[in-house]
Amino acid sequence: MLIVSNSKQRLENIKQKLNQKFEIKDLGEPEYFLGMEINKDRKIRVITINQSEYAKKILEHFNMKNCAARWTSMKSRQRQGRKHETKGETTEKHSEVKPKVPYREVTGSVQYLAGTTDTTKKDQS
Repeated sequence: MLIVSNSKQRLENIKQKLNQKFEIKDLGEPEYFLGMEINKDRKIRVITINQSEYAKKILEHFNMKNCAARWTSMKSRQRQGRKHETKGETTEKHSEVKPKVPYREVTGSVQYLAGTTDTTKKDQS
């Protein structure tokens, strides 16, 4: 369990109340939590969370460790497909390209990563 407070007194009170009901052990300030690296710079009062290890694990899990990163631009609402001609008419039909990796799992993992990445917070204490 991770307990966070901007008041040392409140933090101690919470720990005392928990200790009355449960056997707890204070492990100090966390360096890692749920796969996230936590860094705190007390001088400038900033907490940063880094998920580079999680990103590496995603790439390794989907055998993409040696992939080449590229910046790509994309039009919104763009549909990829190919045109087929039938009886003189041109229609667009979505291509059924089978991905080499499980698309849903990859996108879910990357969405989780993207949703939890921008985590630099100014400490209010």
